[in-house]
Amino acid sequence: MLEELFRTSAGPQDRRKLAKLRLWTRQGWKDDRPIFATDDETLADGLADRLPLWQPGGELDQFRSLMKPLRVEEIRSSGAEVIEPDSEQDDPDATELFRATVQQLQEDFVRNEPRLVQGLGIGWDALEEFRVREHPKLMLSVQVPGSGVGGALHCDVPVRLDPDRRIVFVKDPQCDLPRADRGGRALATLFDGDRRRVAQAWRSAWDLAESGRTATLLE
Repeated sequence: MLEELFRTSAGPQDRRKLAKLRLWTRQGWKDDRPIFATDDETLADGLADRLPLWQPGGELDQFRSLMKPLRVEEIRSSGAEVIEPDSEQDDPDATELFRATVQQLQEDFVRNEPRLVQGLGIGWDALEEFRVREHPKLMLSVQVPGSGVGGALHCDVPVRLDPDRRIVFVKDPQCDLPRADRGGRALATLFDGDRRRVAQAWRSAWDLAESGRTATLLE
């Protein structure tokens, strides 16, 4: 409704009202700005007590056209960096299970969600090259646009995928990596498409891989 109003009939007074509209955030109702948003739920959890993060009631992609008129600043996951990324060692067992899960996920999408097969920006072969690194003190340095906080914020996260280094950083591989709201959500940031579906499918794929089922690599 707001999108239609803004696109077709909003005058200067309406636009001013939208810019000051009270929004529901993780810190309660807010009408002052800045207000922030991110489509990375693991990042949002880490920043929830530091910044007012908009909770629009659904996936952020549905509301992107409203972010500018509502004066909501987006915090992009791609701008966050792992602090001390080389402080821990790789976990070979978790890496093997991660790769098996990726194969299960690919098979699921080929059979049932072909659009999501093409939604992985880095490619499936590259995703299978990722190594899992246990990082019990995992923290991110996050640049926050227009926040006035002076530089970057540091926040705790359970899982972080680094596409450039081909590494999955995770606090607790056995606990955090299989979960849809942690490992699944972190993986979903690499996809263009229904990230909620990706996160949910990750949990099912993990269970299949953990049970020892071998994926069929379909073309």
